[in-house]
Amino acid sequence: MKTIHYVNLTNGIEKIPELEDFRFIRIQSSHCEEKKFDLVLRNLSDDFILNCLLGHQINIYDFGARKEIPRAVWQGVEWIKYIFNLYFLDIETIPITNGVNCLKYFQEQSRKLPEDVKKKLSYHKKFVSTTSIKINCITTSTTHDGDTKFFQKILWEVSNAKEDFEKLLKEIRNTSESLKQKGI
Repeated sequence: MKTIHYVNLTNGIEKIPELEDFRFIRIQSSHCEEKKFDLVLRNLSDDFILNCLLGHQINIYDFGARKEIPRAVWQGVEWIKYIFNLYFLDIETIPITNGVNCLKYFQEQSRKLPEDVKKKLSYHKKFVSTTSIKINCITTSTTHDGDTKFFQKILWEVSNAKEDFEKLLKEIRNTSESLKQKGI
């Protein structure tokens, strides 16, 4: 079994310096707040869905703005796990969100799913290669909520762009030195 790390955008980016290999996911708290659970599912990538269905251990990292566990995790991820178990494994789990049994609410929401979301789930069902959905969430609070420059800096540091930029600077310095030596 493989472990695959997903960083939830945006605050989850804070975890990237500690990860060797990671992927991105976007589970929006606002979709949960607005009870747009179809959008939570609609926005999941094929990569994420398939890795869940192949039985890989999925770790999702996110950081809460004002609390240790963000809504995207305590409600959004619980919704995803409920739906994946129901649609892909024919198992009805009892979702607990923020300490509350949400089975009836999630049942009601699952019946309201639009056709395109049901088709998306139906398409992926043929790839089920597991008997359990293994999604784990690693969360804590952050002091960087809304700090775009902080997250850009992290992404810059882990990207090839930094290496390319440093290489370019070195070439410019070398060229400059060469021109100085030639009196140009």
